[in-house]
Amino acid sequence: MNSFAQRLAAFFLAVLLLTYVGYQGYRYFSTQYETETAYSYTVADTLTARGIMIRDEEVIDEKPAGIVSYIYEDGTKVSAGMPIAEIYTNSADVKKQKKIRELEEEIALLQEAGTLSESSISGAEAINRSIHNSVTNLLTASDSGVVTDLDGSVNELTVLLNKKQVVTGKVDNFSERIAYLEKERDYQKSTISSGFTQFNSPQTGYFVHTLDGAEGLLSSENMESIPVEEYQKLVEREFTPDDSKIGKVIRSHNWYLAVPIEAKDLGRCRIGAKVDMDFHLTQLSGIPGVVKAILGGEDGQDAVLLIQCSYVLPELTSLRTVEVEIHFQSYTGLRISSDARRFLDGKEGVYVKQGHEIRFKTITPIYEEEGFILCGVSVDSENGLKLFDEVIVEGTELYDGKGIK
Repeated sequence: MNSFAQRLAAFFLAVLLLTYVGYQGYRYFSTQYETETAYSYTVADTLTARGIMIRDEEVIDEKPAGIVSYIYEDGTKVSAGMPIAEIYTNSADVKKQKKIRELEEEIALLQEAGTLSESSISGAEAINRSIHNSVTNLLTASDSGVVTDLDGSVNELTVLLNKKQVVTGKVDNFSERIAYLEKERDYQKSTISSGFTQFNSPQTGYFVHTLDGAEGLLSSENMESIPVEEYQKLVEREFTPDDSKIGKVIRSHNWYLAVPIEAKDLGRCRIGAKVDMDFHLTQLSGIPGVVKAILGGEDGQDAVLLIQCSYVLPELTSLRTVEVEIHFQSYTGLRISSDARRFLDGKEGVYVKQGHEIRFKTITPIYEEEGFILCGVSVDSENGLKLFDEVIVEGTELYDGKGIK
C-alpha cells in the first residue's frame, strides 16, 4: 500500500512538474508582442511664430491733390531720379497715359526684335534654344512659388518669338506695325487735356506705393538695440495704412524678420543657421534666410531672432507683421515609437524580432517629438537598428537572445 501511495504521489508530482514546465515553455515561446516596422521618415524642425519685417526705407514726398498714376508695380527696382509716379487732374488722362506706356513698351519690343546681329541670323535653331530656355525658366520659377521680375521675363520671351518670325522669314520686319503704334501713341498724347506733376525716386532701391506708418521705426541700424519686450509688443500691433504720401523706396535688397520666441525654443537656434520661411501666402513659401542675431535669452528669458533675407518679391514688400513658420532643419531617419525605447547595460536601443529570437539593437536618436523618435540609420554595425526591422513596442520579459515561436 505504501508502495502504491508512493507511486501515486510520484505520478501526481510528475504531472505537476510537466504542467509547470509546459506552462513556462508556453510563456517562453508564445508570449504576444506588439510590433511595428522601422521605416524611413523625414521631419522638419519647425517653429510657428509671429514676426515683424524690418527694412531700410525712405518715404517719398507728401501727395498733392489729384489722381495718382504709378508707373511701376510694388517691388520694382528703380534708380535715383527715375520717374515713379504722376499726378493728374482727371481719371481720363490717367487711362490715356497708361495706354501710351503700353504702346511705347510694344514699340520698344518690336524695335529690339527687328535689330538682329549677324550671329542672330545664323539660324532658327539658336532662337529655338533661347525660347526653350526662357519658357523653362518661367515654368521653374512658377513651380517654385518664387517669381521675380515676371514682366521682364515675359518681355524677353516676346522679343525671342518676334525674332523667330524674322529669322524664319514669316515677316521681313515690323516697320508697319511700329508705324501704326507710333501714330496711335501720338494721338493719345494729343488728347490729354492737361499736364501732370511728376515725382522721381530720391534714390536707388525698390519702390513701394503703400505705407503702414512703421517706416523709420525699425531699421538695420537700430534693430539690435530694441528690447525684447518692445518687439513682443510690436508684433501684435496693427499698423494703419497711410495714403498721404506718394510711397517709399526700400534702400537695400537685404531685409530682416524679427521673431520673438520663448526660452524653451532657444535651443534650436544659433547665429548663422540657415532657415526656410513660410508665410502661408501664394508664392511666399520656402523663402531662405539666415539667423543674423539673437537678442536676449539670458538666464532662461525669452529672446528675439533676427533673420536676414535677400529675396525681394512684390508680395513681401507690402507686409509688416506676419504669421510665419520657420523651418530650421530637416531630419531623415528611422521612425519608431517612443514606447519601444529600452536600455541595456547603459546602451540605448530597442528589442526586435529577428527570426525565432529577440535581439537588442542599439539606436542613435537624432530627433524626438511626442510619441516618436527618429534614429540614425546604422550602416556598418550588426547590432544597430536597420530599415524594416520589426521593433517590439509592447511585451514582457524581454531580453537579448530570447527564443520565440
